[in-house]
Amino acid sequence: AEESAMPTELYVGNLPFSARAEDLQEAFGPFGVTEVRVITTVKGRSKGYGFVHVQSDKSTEACSLVTKMDGRNLRVVPCENKAQHDESILENDLLEIFMAFDVNGDGVLTNDEVLAIARLNKPDAGKEDAAVALHKMDTNKDSEVDPIEFVDYFKGQMAKQPPKTHAAI
Repeated sequence: AEESAMPTELYVGNLPFSARAEDLQEAFGPFGVTEVRVITTVKGRSKGYGFVHVQSDKSTEACSLVTKMDGRNLRVVPCENKAQHDESILENDLLEIFMAFDVNGDGVLTNDEVLAIARLNKPDAGKEDAAVALHKMDTNKDSEVDPIEFVDYFKGQMAKQPPKTHAAI
C-alpha cells in the first residue's frame, strides 16, 4: 500500500516554448502534483518538455485528461522504467534538434527549415528534396511539421536502422 502512495513521474512533451512550471502545476493540480520541472534553455525559455510528479493512483487519469496546452497537443506518458526514460531523453534530443531548425521560433518547420535539415545528409539538396521530406514528416497534411510529427518521424527512422553489431574480440 505504501508503494502506491509514491508519486509517478510523467514526461510532458510538446509544451509551448512559453510554458512555465506554474502552467504545469495548474494543468496537473487536480492529480496531486508533488513536483514540477519545465526543462529550459540557459535563457529561461522552455525546451518544449518537462516532468511532473503526480499521485500514482491518478497518473493514468492525468495522462488521458491533460492533452492540450495553449492549443498544442501534449504527449504525456509515465516514466515507469529506464526504457521509457531513455525514450523520453531521445524525444528531448529530437526536440532540441527541432528547435535548432525552427529558425523563426513559431513551433513548426516550413519547407525552407526542412531544407536545412535535408542538407545535413545531402549538401546539394534542393527545394524538391525538402518538399519530399516535409511530405513524409507531415502526417496531418497541413504543409508544416510540428514537434510531434518531427519526433515521431525520426524515431521511426531510427527504428528502421539495423542494430549495430560488434566484432568478436
